[in-house]
Amino acid sequence: MCGFVRVMVLLCAVAMGIAPVPSLAAACPLAVSAFAMVGRAGEYAVYGIEVDNPTGRSLPALVEVSGESGARSELALGGAGGEKKFWTLFASPRNDLATARLKAVAQLGSQAEAACASSASTVQPANGLLTVAFAPRTLPRGAKLTPAITSGPSKPAFVHKVEPTYPPEAVKAGIGGHVDVEVDVSALGAASNAVVANSSGYPPLDEAAVAATIASTYRQPEIGARPAATQYLVPYTFTLGRGGTTTADTTCQARITHGWLIGLDRITGDNLYEIGLQSTRGDVTSVDVTLEKGDVAPPTTFGELRWRRRTDGTFETAVYALVGGGLVGAVRLESVDLRKSPSQNCSPYTIVTWDHTAGALEAETRPTQSAAKTSPNDVQVVLPAVFARRVWPQYPSAAATGHLFGIATLVVDVDPSGKPKMASVYRSSGSQSLDAAAVAAALASSCWRPGTPAKYLSRYAFRTTPTLEDDQP
Repeated sequence: MCGFVRVMVLLCAVAMGIAPVPSLAAACPLAVSAFAMVGRAGEYAVYGIEVDNPTGRSLPALVEVSGESGARSELALGGAGGEKKFWTLFASPRNDLATARLKAVAQLGSQAEAACASSASTVQPANGLLTVAFAPRTLPRGAKLTPAITSGPSKPAFVHKVEPTYPPEAVKAGIGGHVDVEVDVSALGAASNAVVANSSGYPPLDEAAVAATIASTYRQPEIGARPAATQYLVPYTFTLGRGGTTTADTTCQARITHGWLIGLDRITGDNLYEIGLQSTRGDVTSVDVTLEKGDVAPPTTFGELRWRRRTDGTFETAVYALVGGGLVGAVRLESVDLRKSPSQNCSPYTIVTWDHTAGALEAETRPTQSAAKTSPNDVQVVLPAVFARRVWPQYPSAAATGHLFGIATLVVDVDPSGKPKMASVYRSSGSQSLDAAAVAAALASSCWRPGTPAKYLSRYAFRTTPTLEDDQP
């Protein structure tokens, strides 16, 4: 969200009655900087668009959204005056939207529109941990989308294809990926306005692919045996070994940033913790962490890490653990494993005292007496939810009418095939009906096959207004 925090809907229908000028403007005063699927409202998929507005003026704009099939639609946005960055949420009957790009914007001091050459922002999937259900009739629906182009870009025909240069920082970090670049090609075969249609998730790889696309030359496109401008979709795959190999690094590459108590089982008294991790590289595959209660405890291995790249170039993620008995007092990072390097010893790299106030729980959710057979050092790894098939909860009508909202934190037990067997509420939304809807949705979903019985963490957010709150405890 990976995020959408404290987002108010600024979407309004703007009359765009004048056709955009065919030629592209030299620069756009606005830019689509993020596009993501954030939840559902009934049968509609809910998307969020972030727009950068350096001018700070209210500039109505037209955004083109495209689906995986290549079909496109246009969305009218109302500019937010005085804001350098604003969010827009909208609900669409289509759940396959893949990219968004700015197409036209009102000219400064004029009622006319100017066409814009704007980079496309690839849609990001809904946060795996947070499943958001909006109450019915709280969001503008797909009627705001109007059909645009029904055909997608074709496969490229090259005169000379330039291979991208593998970014050194990606080689060093051991990062690869796939990028699809959409490029406009003139009737003479000249490339212009290349944008990322499907991102690798790593900006240097995307930039290298765009540069190679622009540097390549293409055969003159034809439509009906006559020269005509067109669009091509150019795929690139970056794999290590072509541009270099990673080298071993003996410095510990990760640290613990926080520890939060985020929930508990009311029957067994097991405490649910979140441990935040930060790393200088994205190829850390697992970490060994010791959770202490004042006594010696063996380390616990957390694998299947899914790192998110930060704006400063570092990476972050979180791991989750169920701990029986009393509260954990401290946590220590012991070692990390790298994808193509030896394990690195980190002890005593980081020691963090748990912040129990960050995850303070309501009085009625205090744990009961721990089960007699629970070991004080028993730690169970809880994996971040990875859905193979996500079912969004049905917003209970009485809860929507009563303006009930909240976030339910669940731990879901799944079998080796990823089928849920049991879902437990570790932190209540504050409403039994919302908790029940979350449990029903979790049991109806399916997760990626873990291969062995496993526990998954998932949060279900219910919103009665078109606002996304920060889901931190």
